[in-house]
Amino acid sequence: MKMMSRNKTALKTAGFWFRSALFAALACSQAVALASEAGPTARPLPRDWYPESIAAGPDGSLYVGSWRQGAVARLRPQQEQPEILVAPGSNGLANGQGVLVDAKRGLLWVCSGTIGYTTVPITPSALKSYDLASGAPRASYPMPDKGYCNDLAQDSHGSIYVTDSLNPRVLRLAPNEQALHIWKQDPAFAAGKEGYNLNGIAIDHDQHVYVSLVTAAAQLSRIDVLHGRTR
Repeated sequence: MKMMSRNKTALKTAGFWFRSALFAALACSQAVALASEAGPTARPLPRDWYPESIAAGPDGSLYVGSWRQGAVARLRPQQEQPEILVAPGSNGLANGQGVLVDAKRGLLWVCSGTIGYTTVPITPSALKSYDLASGAPRASYPMPDKGYCNDLAQDSHGSIYVTDSLNPRVLRLAPNEQALHIWKQDPAFAAGKEGYNLNGIAIDHDQHVYVSLVTAAAQLSRIDVLHGRTR
C-alpha cells in the first residue's frame, strides 16, 4: 500500500511538472507568435528622401543616403527623429548611392551617381568623403573614363573598393592615394540587357571580393584578392 501511495505521489508530481512545462511551452510559442505579428520597427526619414543605401556606425547610428536629395541622414540610437548630416548637394553629391562608415579615420564615404531624378544639380560620378561627426566635405575622387560609382567596400588596410556600373571593373583607392585606379577588370562583369555592369560589393576577411551585377543574374562573382582570379 505504501509503495502504491508513493507511486501515485510520483505520478501526480510528474503530471504537475509535465503540465507546467506544457503551459510554459505554449506561453513561449504565443509570445513568439505575438512578436512576429508585431513586425519590424519603423524609423522616420526626412521627407521625399528616396533611400538607396544604408550603413551602421560603431555607436549604432545609421547613415542613410538619399537618391533624390543628394544627401545623407543620420539616425542615432536614442534619437527619434533623423538629422541631415550631409546637406543636399554638398561637395557635389548628386544621386546618393553606396554609403560606408570609416570609423577608424572618422570618415563617411558616399558614391555619387548621375542618373537623375534628384533635387540637386547632376555632377560627374565620383567617390566622396565627409567628416563622420559633422558631415563637412573632405574630398572627391572622380570616376575615370566617365564611370559610375555604384557601391563600395573597405578592407582592413583602409583601401576602398568601388564597383563601376558603366564599365566591367572594380576600382580601388588606397590610403593616401589621390585618385581611383582600376584594380580588376574582367569580361565576366560585362553589362546585361539593361546596359549596366556591376552593382553591390563585399569583402571577405581581405581574402575575396564579391560583386553582383545590376542585371538579374543568378550568380555572384568572387575575386581572389591575392591572385586576382575571378570565379
